[in-house]
Amino acid sequence: MLAAPVVLAELHAGHFAEALAVRYLFYRRNLHAASSSTVPLLCTPLMLSLQEVALRDDTTLIEDAAGALHVALNRAEAWCRASASKADLLAETALALEALASYENSDTYGDAAATQALMVTAQAMQSCSQVSSAASSSSSTVIQPLRDHHAITPNVMSALHGRERQLLTVMTLKQDLEDKRARLSAAQLMPASQAKKIESLRTVVGQLEVSLAAAEAEYNRQLARNREEFQALRASRGAELTAMLGSLVAVQLKEEQQQLAIWQQLAQSLPQPAVTTAYMAQRDLHIGPVT
Repeated sequence: MLAAPVVLAELHAGHFAEALAVRYLFYRRNLHAASSSTVPLLCTPLMLSLQEVALRDDTTLIEDAAGALHVALNRAEAWCRASASKADLLAETALALEALASYENSDTYGDAAATQALMVTAQAMQSCSQVSSAASSSSSTVIQPLRDHHAITPNVMSALHGRERQLLTVMTLKQDLEDKRARLSAAQLMPASQAKKIESLRTVVGQLEVSLAAAEAEYNRQLARNREEFQALRASRGAELTAMLGSLVAVQLKEEQQQLAIWQQLAQSLPQPAVTTAYMAQRDLHIGPVT
């Protein structure tokens, strides 16, 4: 019969470690009661408040969100690195084309048209590299809310679990106080020779009452603070992540539009490729002319 309220608290809270600790309090109290006819069995269930249950449900959600934030941040950082790598590759390709242009422009193998095409393409790639580099830097700045919310998650979890530990302290003190009060009541029924024991128990009961009041005040303070901070965190996270996505899309769109303009301008400055040439007709299968 005594296990029912504990199991109910366990199911509602979703935190088995704390529920098992509460179960131990019941076990300890009734183990003593079983060996003493003067101590009544503990029948008062230690139920969790609706606010406590709601916060423990929220704690589970935050634990799940922490994993999702970690994956999202990891992919966002990879995206920024890929954009930076693209910028580096474009710059390196531009340098390679410039080197090839200098060869095409040499006295030995002078080809003005090829040199011009290579140079304007290298310049276009260099411009695209600068655009990608700027986009990578902007993207890295834009995803800062992901970093911030990922970084504060351990602190949030620490605060939530701290409140749970404080509640366990309150529960422990309550059980100890009930136990000492029951012992005091039993001792008061004994002969006058128990006066010293009664006085000692009264002192312990008084100390426990003070400790319990302080523990309950601290728990209520942490409970109110957890609720307030969690609601503020949930609201700010939603707003900040939504704004982040809008900014990230704007950065990517700007990069695509600027690079599109560069490529279109380059395409207009280059001669249109011929349908075929003697080399193009045989480049896939032959090194030299067909015999």
